[in-house]
Amino acid sequence: MRHPIELAHRVQSVQALSGGRLRLGVGSGSTRADFELLGGDYDHRFRTLRNSLEVMHRVWRGEPVNGGTLSIWPGCDGGPPILMGAWRSPRWITYAAKECQGWTPSGRFSSWEDLEAGMRVYRETGGTNAVLANVGVDLANRPESAELAAATDVALACSRDEARRRVKRMEQLGFDEVLLVSHYSALEEIEEVRSWVA
Repeated sequence: MRHPIELAHRVQSVQALSGGRLRLGVGSGSTRADFELLGGDYDHRFRTLRNSLEVMHRVWRGEPVNGGTLSIWPGCDGGPPILMGAWRSPRWITYAAKECQGWTPSGRFSSWEDLEAGMRVYRETGGTNAVLANVGVDLANRPESAELAAATDVALACSRDEARRRVKRMEQLGFDEVLLVSHYSALEEIEEVRSWVA
């Protein structure tokens, strides 16, 4: 949903500012309505994603694109590692394993069955860096989290005992990292979850 050359330039800026610590998560986009608002082609979003990534890699290698080249900042040659966001598509999970530096499904929108099937495809096709993203944490069982708790049984919007079981299941599935999110800035809850696997 973004112009690949402009995005490549912005990403390079963040990569330089972060001292090379940036890992870029990408995906095919959002809803049909979002694409229509931006004048994008929802039906061909996967082809657009592949083409955009190819253009961005060319830009980050200093190759000419559209008759010009982007100046590469020191330490930004080749661009950052790319993590591919894919939920259920074996094709894109395979792409993540073969063409990217990681696979990142969503803890908010995936089921345990999605994650198990996706991990099987990812590991069987040579993937080595599985990062479960967007795992909501609410160990206090706030009423505002009821919708999240009802939407997915992967999120940690539950009792501490159940959250420990879910974290163990993520570990057993083989995730290398889990990105925790607190919508309430409850950093102590995130630290508590971290302590369970440290």
